[in-house]
Amino acid sequence: GENWDLPRVQEDDSTRHYLELDRNERDLLAHIASSNTFDHIILLVNTSNYIDLGFLKIASDPAFTQFGNKIDGCIVVGSPGGNGIMALGNILNGSVNPSGHTVDTLYTNYENDPTWENFGDGKPDGIAYGGSYRKAAGGYANYYGVEYEENIYLGYRYYETRGHEKGEDWYNNNVVYPFGYGLSYTTFTQEITNKSALAGALNPNEKFDVEIKVTNTGSVAGKQVVQLYAEAPYEAGKIEKAYKVLVGFNKTSLLEPGKSETVKITVNPYDFASFDSHDKNDNHEKTWELDAGKYIFHAGTDAHTDFDTFEKTLADTALFKQGAETEVQPLFPEVTTWMERGQNLSRADFAQDNPASFPQAPTVDELKLTNEQIAKFDSYETTNDEVYDKMPTTNAPLTVQLKELAGKEYGDELWDKFLDQLTPEEMLTLYNDGCYSTQKILRGNDVLVPATTSVDGPTGFVAFLGNPA
Repeated sequence: GENWDLPRVQEDDSTRHYLELDRNERDLLAHIASSNTFDHIILLVNTSNYIDLGFLKIASDPAFTQFGNKIDGCIVVGSPGGNGIMALGNILNGSVNPSGHTVDTLYTNYENDPTWENFGDGKPDGIAYGGSYRKAAGGYANYYGVEYEENIYLGYRYYETRGHEKGEDWYNNNVVYPFGYGLSYTTFTQEITNKSALAGALNPNEKFDVEIKVTNTGSVAGKQVVQLYAEAPYEAGKIEKAYKVLVGFNKTSLLEPGKSETVKITVNPYDFASFDSHDKNDNHEKTWELDAGKYIFHAGTDAHTDFDTFEKTLADTALFKQGAETEVQPLFPEVTTWMERGQNLSRADFAQDNPASFPQAPTVDELKLTNEQIAKFDSYETTNDEVYDKMPTTNAPLTVQLKELAGKEYGDELWDKFLDQLTPEEMLTLYNDGCYSTQKILRGNDVLVPATTSVDGPTGFVAFLGNPA
């Protein structure tokens, strides 16, 4: 939940981790699967976190034979709230054809993921983030945190890259549904229609369009998501790169059976550049770069399944040293220094299963802070360089009522006139007491600002969780 890391283990079974089915869920599914009462069983994943779903696919999992192979479908509904869940019935009875796709890889076992070893601090019941460290004698303190050792290999970038290096057997044993995966009540074909125009040279400073024709080949109306991934040239020991990175996606309108639509994905080469924080290609630059070589673009139904590809070639390495607002440069030198010790996940080790680069749980000594680090945590310094030398107008005569501002843009000068009527004390009340509400502001017997109830306060953040008095 909010401000709290997940537990490591199930409350009812310490041998199972928190993102597996608990005993009640397993018993429920086993009961339904063995009852022979239902013609079809649809599993709803009603959770804010993806969970282990290996029992839907892996025959060696006892849960597969117990109930997994009797489940006909799975819908990830997330946390739909009070209103979102109303759409579920329309999807299940077929009056709405779903077109959603997964926003992450669904894995068979979270314990195999590189983030597992550094998940929280290992407390069985989870940890609170509040109070991120505890001062201790000798200038050290333990802290609650997450060690970052996965390098760039998070989510689909890990599974698609390691699966490419290890092969389909490894991939199928670790992935249930790829990133970008989704089913429909109808079927589609997809094809790149401007493929001949896409071949040739890659201009690093020029966007290009990929046009994909989608045809509904099934019997009911539906929408389809088109996806495009880029594969950059990779050399072991040089810049770390995922096998595929998403560079664009789009969705069709509702297509009737037999109908087609051509959708466009605009690709910006900057979006698939790699950040060379260690000058791995020895060009004395540490910035976003595109190495010279062949780039393969994968048009797919998800991150793992291609329906077509095309290639473009970059003649010379391209550098992106200037961003939209500032110069591009490494921002975390302490992380860079740590990574140069070789303690980071590397694609070069995936095929060999080299345990030296795989993340390891932090030791007690690694969970210590120096006095200098503690001072940084305690610091109230700010990088805000805005300086205000003029007090805004306050306590102006009452000439504007709040109701007059209904429908007005925030840039409307009437807002300034209204705010000028507030006193400094009233402004502080609205801010300091704005926890889940707006405080009523009275001016004599007149209500200047009415009381309201709102989630987490009208300011978006609050100075106090409640009345500071």
